[in-house]
Amino acid sequence: ETVQTSTPSNLSRVSLAVAVGLILHHFPEGIATFVSLVHDLDFGVLVAVALAVHDIPSGICIATSTYIATGNKKQAFVLCLIAAIAYPLGGLLGWCIIETASEQTMQVFIAALFGLTAGIMVHITFVELLPTAMICAHTQSALQSSTEKRKWNRNVFAVSILLLFAGLL
Repeated sequence: ETVQTSTPSNLSRVSLAVAVGLILHHFPEGIATFVSLVHDLDFGVLVAVALAVHDIPSGICIATSTYIATGNKKQAFVLCLIAAIAYPLGGLLGWCIIETASEQTMQVFIAALFGLTAGIMVHITFVELLPTAMICAHTQSALQSSTEKRKWNRNVFAVSILLLFAGLL
C-alpha cells in the first residue's frame, strides 16, 4: 500500500512535524471541551461541536502530508488515529486536573499548556511549513496560473465569510 513519489527530502520531516504539532494541539482541546462541559453543558456541547468541525481539517492535514511524504496509507491512518486518541486523553487529563488541583493551579497549568501549544504551532509554521512551501512553490509555479490562484482565493474567502456568518468560525 505504498506509492512511489518524488518529493523533497525534508517533506517527510515536515509531515511528521505537522502531525506531532497537531496531535499535541488536541490535548488542550480535550481539556477545554471537558472543562466547558463540566461548567456549562450547553456551552460545552457548543465547544465540542466547534472543535469537532475544527478537527476535520487537522485530520486531513495529518493524513495528506503523511501520505504525500511517505506514500504509506497505514502510517497516515495511524497518525490520524493517534491524533483522535489525544483528544479524549486531554479530556481525561482535564478531569484529573479538576478533581485534584486547586483553581489557581488549574489556571496556571492550562495557561502553560496553551502557551506551549501555541509555541509549537508557531515553530512548525515558520520553521517547517513556510520554508518548505516556498521551495515547493518555486519548483511547481508553472502548474498554476494567476487566474486559478485568484479563483482559489475568492472561493476560500467566500467560504470563510459563510462560516463566519453561520457562527462556525
